[in-house]
Amino acid sequence: MTDFANPALGFDCSFDPLLEAEAQCLEALGALVYWQCGWTGVEQPAARADNLRMADRFGYLLALYISLPDNCTDGIYHMLKGLAGIPGDLLAKLQLVVVDIERPGIRSVAIRDAVNMLRSAGYKTAIYTSLNSWTNHVVFDNVHHARSFTDVPLMNAFWDNNPDIDFASHPFGGWTLAQLIGEQYTGDTPTCGQNLDYAIWNMDLFPGGIVPMPEPTLVLTEAQIDGAVV
Repeated sequence: MTDFANPALGFDCSFDPLLEAEAQCLEALGALVYWQCGWTGVEQPAARADNLRMADRFGYLLALYISLPDNCTDGIYHMLKGLAGIPGDLLAKLQLVVVDIERPGIRSVAIRDAVNMLRSAGYKTAIYTSLNSWTNHVVFDNVHHARSFTDVPLMNAFWDNNPDIDFASHPFGGWTLAQLIGEQYTGDTPTCGQNLDYAIWNMDLFPGGIVPMPEPTLVLTEAQIDGAVV
């Protein structure tokens, strides 16, 4: 097992409101990164903007993850749904936007389009997935293959309830340990009044900030986004 040289503890409580006392308690435990679900592939968590606002009040580094749904072919649509409705000042503070790959049948073209859309909007991005999801759920189109996304840092899911880094002994996708931005090691862990997913982040790769998104992108309405083809 290998640990990061410069690690930081992060957490996600995406669907439950993050209360002030909870944010303070987690800060005292040493958490530095808060990442929030922006879109499940079906819905926007109701607490997402308020949770980001609370985490920002306590000085957490902010990240957002956006999920692609079953059999997804349009990554751009789902990235826009994940960003829509979050106030512009919070969007500008997001230091990372992660494309979440867990569901079956996701097309590789949708993943590439999602990554390219986020980069064109000025965001640093990463891919969140696991060995099982990447090797058994993703449908790789002719222009892509399982090792064609190594230009994007990997956030690995390895739920062993241990904050060590397991990727070196369970590699996949052509990524190397040097391209690992973090590892989520547990889910639904009761802490400080919340049920949290915990992750260890590699702060040697975690970005310090983003270029602010162009104003027209910030003010897209739900109606405009829903007019797109899924």
